[in-house]
Amino acid sequence: MILRKITEAEKTEYILLSRYAFGEWKDGDAKDDEIAWFDPETAWAVFVDGKIESSTINHRMVQSVRGVPKKMGAIGNVATNPIHRRKGFVRELFKHVFDEMHELQMPVSMLSPFKRTYYEMFGYVAASRGMEIEFDTRGLVHYINTELPEDIEMVQLDFHDDWTEYIDYCHTQGIRQHHGYVSPKILPEGFRQELRKDRIAIVVRDEQGIRGSAIYAKKRDETTGFAYFRILDFVYSDRPARDAILQFFARHFENVGRIRMHLPYGVNPFEFLIDPQMLIQSKLGSNPWMVRVMDVAGALNDLPAPTAGRLVIGVTDPLCAWNNGTWVVESDGKKLQATAAKMIPDIEMDIRGLSSLVYGALDPDEIIYRGMIRNTDACPSKLLKSWFPKEYIYTFVHF
Repeated sequence: MILRKITEAEKTEYILLSRYAFGEWKDGDAKDDEIAWFDPETAWAVFVDGKIESSTINHRMVQSVRGVPKKMGAIGNVATNPIHRRKGFVRELFKHVFDEMHELQMPVSMLSPFKRTYYEMFGYVAASRGMEIEFDTRGLVHYINTELPEDIEMVQLDFHDDWTEYIDYCHTQGIRQHHGYVSPKILPEGFRQELRKDRIAIVVRDEQGIRGSAIYAKKRDETTGFAYFRILDFVYSDRPARDAILQFFARHFENVGRIRMHLPYGVNPFEFLIDPQMLIQSKLGSNPWMVRVMDVAGALNDLPAPTAGRLVIGVTDPLCAWNNGTWVVESDGKKLQATAAKMIPDIEMDIRGLSSLVYGALDPDEIIYRGMIRNTDACPSKLLKSWFPKEYIYTFVHF
């Protein structure tokens, strides 16, 4: 067994294993559009007798953690040939990937699991997933007569247009607006091209620049034959820009009957639907995102913390030795800072507890109840609640 990064020439073989694991099997070599989206420098594989039998990708991305951009190791394409399962190949891959994240100073990591309990073995905890609502386009018709500022203009972008300004805006506003948002700017070019494929962006702007945007696909329902929109991402800097985007989609009510919109969990769609009875369906993603802290100080530093205070935490991490130890975490009433120190901790937690706090995966009281944080008598949960309120992850970048 040999574990290493793949080469450019091995991308086709790599994708064939991925095709078998995640999709519909098809004969023949992988096509260019199947292999263009990832960089072989990010792909790890286990070779047995010269053949790829297990693999994963450590995408290099940037994510909003409570409004603060953090480098993120985005785990994708975890696959093993069934002939070689239960041999510890994935565990060995994760050891190497975790070391790589440490070297690249990626303080956080996220993945989409096939099975939650499996990735809990590697210290990941289940967070939230976005939701999708489906409704009749007529539910937005009241926006058609909404008066918008005269200086606002709308621009459509298709695959052939220059998306640079739009992507820059999504990077800045998306990170500011949505916890968990993965920047479409910090991606391999092939990955970014995949995000644009068969999709259109509607941009609302004025002389100062973009104020709101949405990326969407126009599709046709195979059962009914009717057209519908799938809105994948929706960010805005102010309410008039939001209303302009909704007005744009409302103008299609005569020829596009339905809209499927991706939203952060917890958003109330009845705020913008004129008739609640037009809401047809709402659903959560099939699996939660799973998240992990890869570096204690890197994950905690600069997170918003409105209550001044100081806490000494002891952290245990069986897979990342550099996280084991005691850390002084302080807030000046604005931001957190964490420093390694040899002190008696006020509270103790395993890496799952810290990951749950950083990402807001659970309410602090629930984390304590589950035993991931211990010895909390010296630390009122009120401080933890102030620093680490529960949050919901939203991103349209999937991996």
